[in-house]
Amino acid sequence: MSDNNNKYPALKILLGCALAYVGIFAAIFMADPLVLAPQLDAKENLLWAGRIASGNLPVEPFYRALLYPFLIAQLGPESAWPLTGSLIGLLCHLVNGALVWGIARKVWNAGRVPLIAAILYLANPASLFFALQLLDVTFGTSLFLGAILVTINARKQLLSYCGAGLLCGLAILARPHFL
Repeated sequence: MSDNNNKYPALKILLGCALAYVGIFAAIFMADPLVLAPQLDAKENLLWAGRIASGNLPVEPFYRALLYPFLIAQLGPESAWPLTGSLIGLLCHLVNGALVWGIARKVWNAGRVPLIAAILYLANPASLFFALQLLDVTFGTSLFLGAILVTINARKQLLSYCGAGLLCGLAILARPHFL
């Protein structure tokens, strides 16, 4: 009789390696100037967070998804925003790995496929790089993957579909590309 705890030991070792890779990359990259002194879109997120924190939003209409800068503005003193934003991105990256696992488990229901999917997501260098930037993509992806998981687990319950719709709406407010 096989014990579930000993199922797929090689994949569990690979998962451990992927998590170690995430941790080592994050520890090294947190000291990088791209994290500590954000540029381009990340800098714009910081500027919008500053305007939100000071209550200095423009009165005329503008196009910008402000959920992520709003979240950044809630993360303590402005000098800590780049580092705490990177930590939020790292947390979202790990949550996304778990969400990918949950979605793969529900969709394929095949032994090792969910674990392989989670490992591939966690070890994806592009996803990890962007997660540690002060960008809205990883946060929006977390909300969107959450909406997918709630949807496929809904079992035709109205409240579940409303929750999925709320998560999808928040994903759009974080990153309009989800439209």
